[in-house]
Amino acid sequence: MSSTFSVSGLASGLDTDGLISKMMAIEKKPLTQLKSDQTALNKKLPMLQTINASLLELKTMASDLTYETPFKSKTVSSSSSTVATGSINGANASKGTYVIDSVTKIATSTYTTAQSSAGRLATTDMKISDAIQKSVTNGSFKINNYDFFIDPTNDSLQNVINNINAASGTTGVSASYDDNTGKLTLKNTSSGNKNAIVIGSGDDTSNFLTAAGLTGSFQDTSSGTTTVSSSSNIGALDKTKTLGELKFDKAFTGGKIKINGVDISLESTDTLSQALDKITNSNAGVTASYDESTDKIKFTSKNTGASYINFGESLNGSNFLELVGAVGIKSSSAISKQGTTIGLTDSISNTNLKNAVSGSGIFTINHGGSNYSVSYNSSNTVQEVINSINSSGAGVTANYDSISGKFSIKPNSNTDPNVVLNDSQSGTGSLITALNLNNTGSNQLIGENAEYKINGITYQSNSNTITDKFTDVSFTLNAASSSSVSLTVTGDTSAVKKSIEDFVKKYNEVLTDLNKKVNDESGPLYKDSTVRDMIDGMRNIVNTYISSNSSIKGLGDIGITTGDFGMTFTSDYIGKLQIDSTKLADALSNNSDEVRKLFAFDTNGSNNYTDGVAYKFKNYFDSLTKVDGTINNVIKVQNKELDRVTQNITDWESRMTLLEENLKSQFAAMETQMSTLKNQSQSLTASLNQLSSS
Repeated sequence: MSSTFSVSGLASGLDTDGLISKMMAIEKKPLTQLKSDQTALNKKLPMLQTINASLLELKTMASDLTYETPFKSKTVSSSSSTVATGSINGANASKGTYVIDSVTKIATSTYTTAQSSAGRLATTDMKISDAIQKSVTNGSFKINNYDFFIDPTNDSLQNVINNINAASGTTGVSASYDDNTGKLTLKNTSSGNKNAIVIGSGDDTSNFLTAAGLTGSFQDTSSGTTTVSSSSNIGALDKTKTLGELKFDKAFTGGKIKINGVDISLESTDTLSQALDKITNSNAGVTASYDESTDKIKFTSKNTGASYINFGESLNGSNFLELVGAVGIKSSSAISKQGTTIGLTDSISNTNLKNAVSGSGIFTINHGGSNYSVSYNSSNTVQEVINSINSSGAGVTANYDSISGKFSIKPNSNTDPNVVLNDSQSGTGSLITALNLNNTGSNQLIGENAEYKINGITYQSNSNTITDKFTDVSFTLNAASSSSVSLTVTGDTSAVKKSIEDFVKKYNEVLTDLNKKVNDESGPLYKDSTVRDMIDGMRNIVNTYISSNSSIKGLGDIGITTGDFGMTFTSDYIGKLQIDSTKLADALSNNSDEVRKLFAFDTNGSNNYTDGVAYKFKNYFDSLTKVDGTINNVIKVQNKELDRVTQNITDWESRMTLLEENLKSQFAAMETQMSTLKNQSQSLTASLNQLSSS
């Protein structure tokens, strides 16, 4: 900004500011041109960079078409995909038909099934907030449109049952609780009443019915009277709570668990969901999940085949696996009656037992494929039963936990994980019943190996995916079948056809863009010689004929042309490519080797592909886009020009500032001089007037 102060034309009467402005406008014409050049360069450079990026993409697409793999691609079809499917594993897969005679078995995964619920079984004297693991809200709920009020902190499960039963005369519904299953049951009080029990309403302010698993639960009328029970143990685990908060048979202990030899750390601050994720995401090779409807944790091997999931113990480790029943068998509920206890020195006929032993019998343990017998009688103590089992040679360890009131039998480390129990007595009075032990199943359902036949020979595999029977052709078994399955390997031209079509599409996009830019009279690339050369170079390669011994010499031979034969050229014709899809497909299907030579051809017969349309495009685009290529060299020159123009603008602006200040100073001096002369003239005139008057 000029520092010269001026008041325009006070002495001269001239519009000095206007004169200076006009003079500056003339002086600034070169500066105006420089700024116009700067604007054009700032538009031109991004355009060149965009063109470079587009050509790099085209170069990559052309390069992909120089490889042999797309033209040699194969596919496998199956005569029965429900039984077996195939895939290509390498370049040496031969075309033809591969036959699987039959599939006897498919491989399955081993999984665990705990024999009892993971969550603690509630007793009726527990407060609702303690009996039910899910958070229960204070408020009201309806049964058959009758309101019941609940305070989870102060009301026991028995209080709720009593309240429902007290209103049965109005609701026609009674309540009961089974401490062996942990389920609450509602039942119509009138025998033969099959009317649905209305559970809850939109006005409920407490979620008790949902938390207790009654909302939406199955209403059973098979007995002639409607009953509805909790969908699972009301003490079922809540996946959102931490392991330290959850109520198992006994308190959770943090530390490491070992699955398939892999240590996994579980902490009391982990939620159940997080703990299961830790197991699943570890290298143990199992998936851990929780089924709320059964309140059981399930472990499933990620691999198939007849192998156990190995649960081990870590020194000072976590008791998580024991708590969720992953190992061995434990009582489904406390063996003692509610409000009573059983100790190690108590006899198995003690009246505090829910089901006391009467008489004698033989307790049989099936473990590792062998049976081991343990004799017992009603006078035996709990400890004596434990000692007899542990010394039976069955390879198991029995234990009784006085805190939870549950008995457990666990296989020793590195032995068969499955333990099956039987008793010579049945029902009430047997040891199995007294100890509440489930004798109907196994902890692990062992997976099976796949079994199939090829050329009359039977094979087995841990996996359903077989990779070693046919060269570079694998197959996956999906179902058993006594019928044969044929896997047919044929050429797959779909991938290379799409690659060619994608290249043509991109070529047309780039050609259209370049043509638009070079013909845009208002654009910075109007009639640009570099862009014109690019267009000409691309068109020349399209019209290339390959000097190979192939019957396919040019793109037109496979249906790629710049227009129909005999077409009339219009002003907007720029030579875009068009594809005869049928002709291209036929050429690839019937003559893929010759099409390959069109795109990539070995001129010397040395398997060194250095000619062909794709190679020419690749090399041409490389010459344009490489670091020292045409476009980058132009960009370098344009950047230097931009730097020069920008510096000239700075210099000119400084020069114009000085010039404007000088002009203002000169005009100011002129005004001062003219003012002085004017004052002198006025003084002289006054003096002359005085002389003449005298």
